[in-house]
Amino acid sequence: MSKNISKKILISVAWPYVNADSLHIGHIAGAYLSADIFRRYHVLIGNHPIMVSGSDMHGTPVSVKAFEANKDPEEYAFSNHKIFINQLKALGFEYSNYTNTHTKLHFEVVNTIGKFLYKKKFLVPGKTKMFFDTKLKRVLPDRFVEGTCPYCGHFPARGDQCDGCGRILDPLELKDPKSKLSKTTPTIVEVTNLYLDLPKFAEQIKEYVKNSTHFRPHVREMTLGFLKEGLKPRPVTRNIQWGIPVEIEGFKDQVWYVWFEAVIGYLSATIEWSNFKGKPPKEYIGIYNPSLIGSYDWQEYWKDSDCHHYYFLGKDNIPFHTIIWPIQLMMFNERVKDKDISTLLPSEESLGLLNLPYDVVANHYMMLNGAKISKSTGNYISIAELLEKYDQTTIRWALARLLPETKDSNFTMERFKELVNNELLATIANLYYRVFSFVFKNYGGKIPEEGQQEILNKAQAKLDEILDAYSKVRIILALDKILELAKEANTLLNERAPWKDPQDTESKRTIGQVFVLLSALSSALWPVIPQFVEHVNSFLASGFVLSSHVSVVKDKVERVERLVERV
Repeated sequence: MSKNISKKILISVAWPYVNADSLHIGHIAGAYLSADIFRRYHVLIGNHPIMVSGSDMHGTPVSVKAFEANKDPEEYAFSNHKIFINQLKALGFEYSNYTNTHTKLHFEVVNTIGKFLYKKKFLVPGKTKMFFDTKLKRVLPDRFVEGTCPYCGHFPARGDQCDGCGRILDPLELKDPKSKLSKTTPTIVEVTNLYLDLPKFAEQIKEYVKNSTHFRPHVREMTLGFLKEGLKPRPVTRNIQWGIPVEIEGFKDQVWYVWFEAVIGYLSATIEWSNFKGKPPKEYIGIYNPSLIGSYDWQEYWKDSDCHHYYFLGKDNIPFHTIIWPIQLMMFNERVKDKDISTLLPSEESLGLLNLPYDVVANHYMMLNGAKISKSTGNYISIAELLEKYDQTTIRWALARLLPETKDSNFTMERFKELVNNELLATIANLYYRVFSFVFKNYGGKIPEEGQQEILNKAQAKLDEILDAYSKVRIILALDKILELAKEANTLLNERAPWKDPQDTESKRTIGQVFVLLSALSSALWPVIPQFVEHVNSFLASGFVLSSHVSVVKDKVERVERLVERV
């Protein structure tokens, strides 16, 4: 079992935009499922992880969709936020705090940081050329504009980033730009915004990345590529109404750029979790799990250098988490050197350095039928659609097997059926059913003790291999080893055939050994399919298989078989 990770772990998960009424399989495979599996692994080995995230309520994606739906952005955002919460719960995700970026506390934390950066001249005024929709008479922030990427030719590329090559863009770089609102060609106007002076921390961020040798190869490669191109000041305020109002004189008619404030949400969500102290107010809308650890002090997670911070996200968000967010933290940490107590955060007792990201766990893309998942083209499967047909265990297993950890993966319903039938049902669930029913029928439910001691070390070694893979966030490898363990138990049963003479000592010895392997298998499976494991796990503690254990597994096998047949 891996012991090289600190006892306290902060798991920060990318914030989904509430610009749709359902999450889709790309969201879950891109970041959320890996994070939940990793959190459960740390719970399993006795660590104290907290996992925070929430819905990204601001930004132009939300404004655009609210405009198209003829709804108020706040009403539109909260409606989808509630849907996301229900879907995440249905999938078994247990956040310490799943909140949103439209809270009073988040506003306060963002402005505390923003005002200090302005005072230190890390935020400086600058002229910004922006597109202007002459038909609607309004300034167009980046995502209100689309066009052709000047680097890879992808269309449509957003005004802030190209989904084709992942490059961060300035909207003025787009070829053949169009307003997403009126579909007309915009003109250019000049406005004054605040800019984050990234070049001031160029050397510090290079040193940070240089020391982060544990980053995944594609994360490190993309980050070094951006640094090689050179850092430029980047605007952090914008001329729209929906967002967090800037509390700096001269800019109070603007809001904070969503990319600047959303990452600060990892900090404010932890503070919010801490401040609730196990009892969120009645009006709270989110997922709150106090994760009792004997303390609710957020500072233990943000100021203890032994507490590692893991960030889970899709590859399009890599530079925001390996360059821009670390620089924001470095800048704000200057308050410690300045002894600036005016920057104390809510419930902060004294100044202290805030931890930088330890690891940025960025997955690649999940494709659907060989093409990129896209709601605009209709090439997507919503979580709402999956939950109508399949249960939590089935969805989690299939998507976990298709995680795009090291390269893009491809989801098809044929592959979904294959993974569920051949692995979840035939190799795993059916193994439990075979053994449970055999013990209940032949031994009155009592698990034979014969042979158990002989295989304990081997089972522990197998489990340690799986846990080591989890510790490195190599979920696919962990699942491969889980299947090897299940196949080994199945082979043991098939070769020794205890059903030929159940009362024979050798038969009891076989079943005893298989139960030890099942015990290790259940521990290894819990991070991935917790609901199934929790249904059958009590037999391990009691030493008995009850009729309920048998019926639960039988129901799982039969029910999933019926569902998959209809795929």
